[in-house]
Amino acid sequence: MRVVDKLFGRSKGSEEKIAWLDGEDPGMIRASQEAQSKFHYIEEAILDDSKRVVPAMEECLIKYAVPATEVISVEHLFVSYLYFDGESIKGVVVSNPVYTNIVKYGMAITIDPARVTDWLYTIGGESRGGFTFKYMWKNFTDEEKILYRDQPPFVWLRLA
Repeated sequence: MRVVDKLFGRSKGSEEKIAWLDGEDPGMIRASQEAQSKFHYIEEAILDDSKRVVPAMEECLIKYAVPATEVISVEHLFVSYLYFDGESIKGVVVSNPVYTNIVKYGMAITIDPARVTDWLYTIGGESRGGFTFKYMWKNFTDEEKILYRDQPPFVWLRLA
């Protein structure tokens, strides 16, 4: 049984379906679907970076859906320090969970691609991914743009 299955209480062959974006904005759902359909790009980048003596990635993160234990059904958390261990992508939870006790800040996890709702990485100052972040930026007010312009992950996207 994979670590992620043990972590989330699933067994091999489980047919459990969780609506990661149930009730969310249709634009956000489309952005997450785009991130899912292009997930192979970050997988390849992490695999390539894992082979380098000196990593090329400056920033790398995944927005990850975790079942919530109260109030909401799913909490989206950030996972960073991503690497390929020869079998799967692993990383560390770098968000402080509010609605789940399944994972904790600083916990190492194995990435289940089905739970990824966005991803972003930068190489040479150029970013790739960030589909939900770009959607959010497009819908921010001018005041929100001023507030978040220099904050990760928006600063890495170099948005106008």
